[in-house]
Amino acid sequence: MSWFFTKSSSEPYNSFPVTTPLQQQRLNQIKSLAQHLNVIEVQRDIEYRVTFPVAGNTINLNILLPPNFPNEKPIVTVSPKLKHPWVNEQMIIVDAPGLKTFYVHSDLGKVVKQIIKEFKTNPPQFSNSFSPSTNLTSPSGFNQQLINPVKEVKLNVIPDRPPHYSENHKVIASNKCTYDEAIQPCDIQTDINNVMEKLKHFSKIELENVCNNEDLLLEYIEEMKTITDLQVQRTKLLEENENIAVMNLKFETQIEDKQVDLKELIEESDDLYHKFQNKSQKQTELLQMYEIGHISTNLRISILEVEEDSENIADQFLSGSLNLESFLEKFLDKRKLTHIRRAKEEMLKSVFV
Repeated sequence: MSWFFTKSSSEPYNSFPVTTPLQQQRLNQIKSLAQHLNVIEVQRDIEYRVTFPVAGNTINLNILLPPNFPNEKPIVTVSPKLKHPWVNEQMIIVDAPGLKTFYVHSDLGKVVKQIIKEFKTNPPQFSNSFSPSTNLTSPSGFNQQLINPVKEVKLNVIPDRPPHYSENHKVIASNKCTYDEAIQPCDIQTDINNVMEKLKHFSKIELENVCNNEDLLLEYIEEMKTITDLQVQRTKLLEENENIAVMNLKFETQIEDKQVDLKELIEESDDLYHKFQNKSQKQTELLQMYEIGHISTNLRISILEVEEDSENIADQFLSGSLNLESFLEKFLDKRKLTHIRRAKEEMLKSVFV
């Protein structure tokens, strides 16, 4: 069992020698993969495999982590060979939304789980699975060689689903069916049966001519209602996309103007915020200055200072350095100020205590 996915391993996860933030992020992504799925480690820290059943077949997903992962998105390949809108000819999954938008903070486990869900919801077509010749009765003298070209050409004519297709964004067809419903095997089977009805009346020479003439065979396939409906639908979708793109371009100037306005509002907001901070600080200082306890303390200190001054005046008079008239004037002023401040102190205490 692998060093990572075995819970009973004697070496804990956090003992892995992480020396850079990139390596730590890489390890977190691998942990996410293990939390969501039953994963087999093919090559430590580089390649992992997920196996799951679909429609009686077993599918293997190989997840290859590049050197710069997760700054670089992983490469996910599928086996055995199959056909699915998300998979290209090299069996690499390229159109999965999670892979297309993958970035350093994506969840690799959820991305792979989304791919598995898509395969189970919309099973792929395997190389040994359904073909147009299945359950068809060939007319008398009809060569089996006619069946294989039909299968090959059909697969080339039917358009793939759009790259942005997802389970939550199905395109509505002109007959009020979803895009998936427009290419159901039962509809293709009906069209093939209609073609076979026409071929039943052909002679052996005519059948051999159809089998050997790829253009003639392609003509029969293009006349199938399923194919024509899909071609019309694709044309409509292309026109709609073009109209949306043109409409978006019309809003470009407005968006740029709004961006400028937004930038100005942000600058104004920052300026008002700094002013608010300064005024809030000034308000705090004033609150501290005019706090009741602070005022009472200052008032008590001033009373003691005035009493000390009045005592100094009395000492000067007793020592003979101050005449009676000056003594009375200064001493009475100081005592008057002392009583006024003491009255204020008592009033302050009676109001706020």
